[in-house]
Amino acid sequence: MSKATTMDKKSDSGPLYRIPPYYYIHVLDQNTNVTRLEIGPKTFIKQDNETVTIGPEKMITVP
Repeated sequence: MSKATTMDKKSDSGPLYRIPPYYYIHVLDQNTNVTRLEIGPKTFIKQDNETVTIGPEKMITVP
């Protein structure tokens, strides 16, 4: 049972990221060494040459 809980925690490092509305992730392209933002709502599929460095993080909203 402990293996199932550790696998659940590692599910965020998979190739599929569901970005909710008003959230974003930083994606590093290792071929060009450029970091870009992917903004939700979106289902983001990570490529082999990409690394998600930060996120998903909630955006700051100004009232």
